[in-house]
Formats: sequence, structure tokens, C-alpha cells
Amino acid sequence: MNEWLKTGSLRRKCPSNTSSSQPAQSTFTPIVSISAESSVLNENPATSREQENTTSSTKKRKYDEDYLKIGFTCKEESQYPEPQCVICSEVLANSVMKPSLLRRHLETKHPQYVDKPIDFFVRKKKELDSSKKIMKTVLATNSEYLRASFLVAYKIAKTGKPYNIAEELILPAAKDMVSCVLGDKFSKLLDKIPLSNDTVARRIHEMAHDVEHQLAQRLQNNYYAIQVDESTDISGLPNLLGFIRYVYKNKCEEEFLFCKTLESTTKGEDIFNTINDFIEKHGIDWTKCVGISTDGAKAMTGRISGLISRIKNLAPEVKSVHCALHREALASKKIPDDLKTALSEVVKIINYIKARPLNSRLFALLCRDMGSEHVSLLLHCEVRWLSKGRILARFVELRHEIYIFLKDSDFNLKFRFEDETWLKRVTYLADIFSCLNETNASMQGSTCSVFTVHDKINALIKKIEFWKTCLRSNIFECFPLLHEFITTNALSVDSEMKAEIVLHLSQLSDELKRYFPDIDHAQDGWIRNPFAVTNGSIISSLTIKQQESLIEMSADETLQADFKTMSLIDFWAARQAEYSELSRKAVNFLLPFATTYLCESGFSHLVMIKTKYRNRLDAESELRLKLTKITPKIESLCDKKQAHPSH
Repeated sequence: MNEWLKTGSLRRKCPSNTSSSQPAQSTFTPIVSISAESSVLNENPATSREQENTTSSTKKRKYDEDYLKIGFTCKEESQYPEPQCVICSEVLANSVMKPSLLRRHLETKHPQYVDKPIDFFVRKKKELDSSKKIMKTVLATNSEYLRASFLVAYKIAKTGKPYNIAEELILPAAKDMVSCVLGDKFSKLLDKIPLSNDTVARRIHEMAHDVEHQLAQRLQNNYYAIQVDESTDISGLPNLLGFIRYVYKNKCEEEFLFCKTLESTTKGEDIFNTINDFIEKHGIDWTKCVGISTDGAKAMTGRISGLISRIKNLAPEVKSVHCALHREALASKKIPDDLKTALSEVVKIINYIKARPLNSRLFALLCRDMGSEHVSLLLHCEVRWLSKGRILARFVELRHEIYIFLKDSDFNLKFRFEDETWLKRVTYLADIFSCLNETNASMQGSTCSVFTVHDKINALIKKIEFWKTCLRSNIFECFPLLHEFITTNALSVDSEMKAEIVLHLSQLSDELKRYFPDIDHAQDGWIRNPFAVTNGSIISSLTIKQQESLIEMSADETLQADFKTMSLIDFWAARQAEYSELSRKAVNFLLPFATTYLCESGFSHLVMIKTKYRNRLDAESELRLKLTKITPKIESLCDKKQAHPSH
């Protein structure tokens, strides 16, 4: 029996590349194994193609035009040409591209078409090509509808509008515009863009998650500083807002970090746990944190359980910063009694008019009749430190209209407008608080650093000393509103009032010096101007090697041009490759926020987004897209989804 099986009539030789040293039995393969293999290839072409591509020794076959006579065309979209049946569209492996195996497919699966002429198969091939084009067009069109859905959702998030505005306003308006310009045929295509309320919400969450992921990647192994603040929204829930500053591609970047709702208390432990959960979730290294800026509340600055003390346990290099804007507001609170009384009476007068709707309407009509530039007063708010200067300036501007409005009323403070001393105090307060507002605004922005704050406060202190000298010489031009009032009414300022103003200026100067101590220029001055360092100076905060690098930098004239045109932190960030140690030391000093102005701006956006009609909204995703500078990867998000047109 074995001898009969060894006859050559039922065997074919192995491919020529088989080693001749192998046993004789391995040089022959039964034909039945070929049939089994071809059957497997026909039944599972995907597995066969995978095996074909992974086997480097297998011969790669080419397509022949004569294969169309047996019903097969060629699919060349993959790495190797693959035969495709024009009748059932089945794609086989490259190894099956033989006339015998292709004919076997036709005879076994389509026996009724075996004797068909080539014209029949040519027609089938055209039908197959046409269906491919239609499918590609449909898929491409659906993907464009999906991309349009993402773009519209992105615009909605950037403007902070409700999600249903897409379905109720944007889509109908777009259809009307397209219908007028291009015709009804094209306007109907817009109905396929998915823009329902829930769809827009999902798109916004997905894009926000993508931006958050990009931010987390940027922060890996990178130094950073954060600022946090807490405020209550329209629904009475406390919201913790955070922003982050870091160096990316040799440039300082400021980004929205998170907006988390504190479910229970707002203690230092609760705030820390919220921040820590976000940091650990994204794999950010706490030891890379070099700065934490807060508003100075007890929950933030508590010595044992405060936020800052807990962060310092994890980040030894962190430096805590009390917001310069809050410190300036605290310094301006100390006012002599007479001036404080005048300020409180101004607030009462404003509340009498502004807080009563009828009085507010009548006062607006009076201002219009008198041709005033403004027709309403501004309310005072202790939380917003800019309000004092603004309400006082508006009050002085509309003082004649207010006096006429109160003249016939029974309000007990209406006679204050006949008191010249009281009006002098009010105009002086409007001047000094307007000056404080200007200083406040100058300490905001991405380029603001501890040096900027120090310069602005020092300039204000020096101006205060100059103003005191001017008052002693009866020069009042430094206070424009007061000077205009006494000049227009031919009045003078007595010695008692001058002493009162001088006292207030002295108190303000002392408070500013207390809240803003001087910077040690001997140790940190090299950061501000590395080209002003003399060769003989010794900086104890730097090692000998670092000081030698600093001397080398100070002699480089090509860097001086960059120093004049770039912001201070960007200049040092760009020196990472050449002066790595000095750059890291300088950047870590400059990274901490000097103020919490970003949080204050973020809360203003939160008020606009989370209204009383959307009081249950989790606004973090919308805030992230609205405040971030990172663009979501919409193309990547579309590729991960199967495009479906709207029904």
C-alpha cells in the first residue's frame, strides 16, 4: 500500500526553493492538500490574505486581462493585486490568482454563468465599478456631514450659546441662505447634518475631552504653575476654577485647566482633593509644580489644612502667591473716617435711585432730557474691586442730574449736594480710586510677572509721594476731577481737607509697602536683565558654573536683540537648549501667576453660560472650548466615528 502511494502519478514536486537535504517524504505534497487549501482560501479570504502578506517567501502573482473571461477583475488598493469576482464582489488572496483556482470559484459558486461570453463579464465589471464609486461618494458625503456637525458644535461652544440653537436657528437660517443663493435642491442636503440638542452636546464633550487630552500630553515632564479660585454660580453651587501656565515649544502658554463643582463644603481639604484627582487622573507630576496663586482666603492659605500647605507636601519647589489684585484691594480699604462716610453716603444715594425700578426709569428720562452722555448709575460691589472707581466717576459725572432728581424727594441725603466740602471729598475719592483701577488693569495679562507687579506698585507709591508734595504747594492738577470741580466753581481747598487727603495718601502708601515687600534684586536681578550683570559680581543663588554661563550669555550681542523684542519668560524659555540650567531656574521663577485675573475672567464667562435657564448644566466642557487656545482635532474625531446622516 505504501509503495502504491509513492508513485509519481498522485504527487507534484515541492517548490524549487525547498532544501534538498530534507527527507524524501517532505519533497512531495498530495493534491488533496491543495484542494483543502484553496477551499479555505475561498471560504475565508481575509485570513488567507493575512497569511499571504506575512509569508515573505510566497510568490506574488500578477493580474492578467484574460482572467476577466472567467469573471475576475483586479483590486489594486492593497499592497498586492487581489482577484475580485465581478458577480459576487468577493475578494480573494493574491495566491489564488491562478486560472484553475479562479475557474473553480466560478464553477462552484456561479455555475449558471460558466458559459457566458466575455461581454457579459465586461458588463458586470462596469456595474461593480459604478457601485464602488457610488459607495465612495456616499461615504465621503456622510463624513462631510459629520465634520460639519462638529464644526457647528465648536462654534456654539465658543459663543456659549444653548445647544438647541443649532436645530432651532442655525440650521433653518443656513437652509434659507442656501435656498436663496443656490436653490432648494442644495438646501435640502443640509437636513442630513446631525444637529440635534443631544448630538451637539456629545460633540462638545468629545472635543473638550480631546483638548483636555492634548493639554495633559503637553504637561508630561514639564514644569507648570496653577491659579485657582472659588465662586458660587446661579444655582448656588460652589465652582472651583483653575488655570495653568507652562512652557510649550519654547513659549509660555496659559490654558484653562478645569471647572469642578464642590458638592459639599469648600474647605482646603475639599479644594485640594478636587485638584489632586484631576492631576492624578491625567498622570501629571506634582513635583513639577512651581507655583500656586490664590486669593488669600483661609481655605487656601491655612497653615495646617489649607490648600497651599497640602500642595507643598507633594511639590517641594512650589511657591505660593497671593494675588496682587486682591492685595491692592486690601491696601485701599484703609480710609480716614470722613472720606469713608462720604463713600458710604454715595453708595446709599446710588442704591436709592438704582435699586428702585421706578426711580431708575425716571432718572433715565431726566438724563435724556438734559442731554447727558450716560443715563444710569453703576451699582457698587465689594467683591469686584474695580467698581469703586467706576461708580464714583459716574456719580461725579451725573451729580447735577442726581441733585435735580432728588430735589423734590424726601430722601435725607439730598442736601449733601449743597455741601461743597462733601463734593470735594467725593471728587477726590473718584480720582484716587480711578488711579488704582488703572494700576489694577496694568497688572493683568499673560506677560505680567512678579517684576511687573513690583514696578507698577513702586511707581504708584512714588506718585503718591509726589501728590503729597503737590498738595502742600496747592497744586491739584494731579487730581483731574477735583481740580475741575474747584476751578469751575471758583473754590479752594482748606488746610483741614488737605491734611485729610495727605493722611489718606500716607496710609495708602504704607499699606501698599506692607502688602508688596521689595524684591531682592541682588539675587534675582539677573533674571530680569542678564546683560546688566557685571563680571565682578557674585550671585549667591547661582553656582559657579551657572554664573560662568551667565557671564557668557551677557557677552552675546545676538541675544540682546531677542531680549528687546520678546517677553521675559519667552526669552528664557527659548534658551533651554543652550543655557539649560539658567533657563530652568529663570522660567521656574517667572512661571507662577502674579494675579488670578484668568479665574475672574473665567467666572464672568461661567455667568454667561450657566444662566437660570441652564442652571443644571455642567459647564466644564463649554468653558474649556471657550477659553482654550488649543484647537480640537476634529479630523481625528471624525475618523473614529462611523458617519451617519441625520434622518
